[in-house]
Amino acid sequence: MRLLRHPVNRGVTAAHNTGLAAARDEFIGFLDSGDEWKPDKLTKQLDVMRRAPTAPLAFPGLVWRRGDVEAGSFARTLSVFSKLLHQHLPTGGHLVIPQRTMYLCLLQELPVKPSTLMLPAQILRSVGRFDERLRSGEDWEFLIRVARRFDFAYLDEPLTVVHVLDDATHFRYCIEDKENFIRLLRQVRNSDKGDREVRAAARRGVISLCKHLHWHYMASGDRRHAAVSCLRGLVETARPRLLARAVRAAASEFIALPGRRTPGRKSLTEEMDFGMHTLGPGGTERFRERLRATLRAGWLIPLLCLTVTLAAMFFYPLVSECALYLQYDSHEYLQTARHILAWPWSSPPTRTPGYPLLLILSGQATPTRTLVVLQLLLHFWATWLLAGLLQRLGVRPGLIVLFCLLAALPPYVQSAAHVLTEVSAEFTVAGGSVPTLRYLISGSTSSLISAALVWSYSGLIRPANALVPSFAILLALGVERALWGISSSRPARLRLLALTGAVAPVCALLLYSAVNWVCCGYFGPTPRTAYHLSTRVVESFDDIPDPVFRSILTATRNRLYAGGANRSLHRRYWAASFAEGRILKATGLTPLEFSRRLRAISLELIVDHPLQYLRVVADAAFTIVLPYRAPHNSYGHLDRFAPPIWFVPHLALMAGLAVIGLLLGAVLLADILFPGLLRGRLAAPARASVLGVSLALGIFTSVAFLSCALDIGEPRQRSFVDRVGWWACLCAIEAWLRFRRRGDFTHDIGATFSN
Repeated sequence: MRLLRHPVNRGVTAAHNTGLAAARDEFIGFLDSGDEWKPDKLTKQLDVMRRAPTAPLAFPGLVWRRGDVEAGSFARTLSVFSKLLHQHLPTGGHLVIPQRTMYLCLLQELPVKPSTLMLPAQILRSVGRFDERLRSGEDWEFLIRVARRFDFAYLDEPLTVVHVLDDATHFRYCIEDKENFIRLLRQVRNSDKGDREVRAAARRGVISLCKHLHWHYMASGDRRHAAVSCLRGLVETARPRLLARAVRAAASEFIALPGRRTPGRKSLTEEMDFGMHTLGPGGTERFRERLRATLRAGWLIPLLCLTVTLAAMFFYPLVSECALYLQYDSHEYLQTARHILAWPWSSPPTRTPGYPLLLILSGQATPTRTLVVLQLLLHFWATWLLAGLLQRLGVRPGLIVLFCLLAALPPYVQSAAHVLTEVSAEFTVAGGSVPTLRYLISGSTSSLISAALVWSYSGLIRPANALVPSFAILLALGVERALWGISSSRPARLRLLALTGAVAPVCALLLYSAVNWVCCGYFGPTPRTAYHLSTRVVESFDDIPDPVFRSILTATRNRLYAGGANRSLHRRYWAASFAEGRILKATGLTPLEFSRRLRAISLELIVDHPLQYLRVVADAAFTIVLPYRAPHNSYGHLDRFAPPIWFVPHLALMAGLAVIGLLLGAVLLADILFPGLLRGRLAAPARASVLGVSLALGIFTSVAFLSCALDIGEPRQRSFVDRVGWWACLCAIEAWLRFRRRGDFTHDIGATFSN
């Protein structure tokens, strides 16, 4: 035995190359520090190499060992290599792996560890030595070069023991190792563009490495880099599941699942570095103990919520007939999707592009049951965002489970079976509310950017939603000022939030309106806004100055009223839409000119008859807040249970929001009449909950008001914010229970008003 030393520590790669340069015999083997060979390892390995002359490299199986616990065969735990063994080597023995097969396998995973490898010295003269620029993963890169030219032989017998040590090189340089190999795989994909198998294998390898980077970053608490690694993999491989991982990593910034691993702590699999089926003697009992500890740590509630979600995802697509239409709105969304694909267009799309873009991305030009599943996913994703925020605010588990159960009730899931905007609007409202509240609490810049982007897209789904964040943020800031005041370090940040919430969605709509102006000569998000606004002034058509418009519109309105139904119901019909053809024929206007003229007439009538307009809005508000039925019918015989199931919780929701509104209104009024009266009376830890309740109430009320003031005011136009309303109610219940238990809040408020 000869001992060779470097004057300074040059790393494991340089040590390998120094040993290779000093080797004198025909065969070379590697034995890393901490690993061990079985006594008959070399003998059996040489025997395999003699029996397989076409495979100059041979490697046996290995086992992992950590302390006294030893795992089974490492090769049979891998996804790609284990399939190869099950097909060609089910009962043991040795297997010659062709060069092409081994090369494709190595592009995806590494079944060979250095301490298992034995190769002739002449191979080094053909492929070169290890790359000393790599501090870790040099063996993987070396084997890739070897597999381009030579076959491998595998002996299915564990002749090497690899000890798992905390200071191992692949632990210390884990990130660098995977980053280097991602670059290598990128080079392979670029150099072998004509080889589809190689490119596909390299793509799967990049996906696997990005997943491992994601796990490593999440285990260390670095969620930002976890999301970035998945997004980078998404760009390179177009793997949709990486997007889900990236969103999960980013969302975990403000969704704290109980029992989540603390930074620096390894998971069970990482601690043992092999699967749970290889835990060794007593492993089952240890696994059960860990499972019990996990449930005690708080994972039970997320598991219950996940069970509810999966049950609903399985049940509702079975009972729904298909993705149904509702009146003509669904046809217009599909027509808009086709219109967008025909860019550049000569006329503006009938609807705004937010929801049609989702139809295009999902490939649902013709609605199928797949669209039901997709919209169910968005619905429950929004539910989980809000449930996670409840958990982060310390709401008790029972209320969180109640929230998820309410979201799974048929009336709240019905909209998923329609080609309508309700589900996408619900998702964007939830996705905008969470980062907005997080910015209010912590001042995170990334949350501000996320909120601005999500609210902007929400405005492209429904133009009225562009104004929602302004009302909600102002209400939350007003309540915060009344209860805690505004410190000198916060005004600039809060002004920035209010400005961003107000400007970003409006700017997105203005930008889209400018696109319509450049392409079609029409400035506005959609010509339909004029028809929506005209429903608010139907009873004022008699005062339209233009005689042609006045005569045709009033005649159409009277014909609708002559049907014998209630005027309040018929006011929802678009009299202007029914009269469009006659007006165009009588005036010679184009549809866009008619839309512009109708919008101007509606605004003039609102200004001239404000009381009548407010009465119409109030009538619509009463209908939208207390509708007599569920907004949709989608699930066949199941819908007969929808009205009673829906009406009772809806009344409870409205009552809860009314109480919250009265309390917050009293707080704001008290601050206006008696500035500083309530300031400091509420404990600081309650600030996050109160801000969340204020923000949710602002979103709910502004959506309901804008639907009645600018649109038809149907119940379905409010239904997508019902989950936000329930969120506010449950959060307020939790705050009230805490106050009742402690008693300090009610005492202080009572003393304040007594004084």
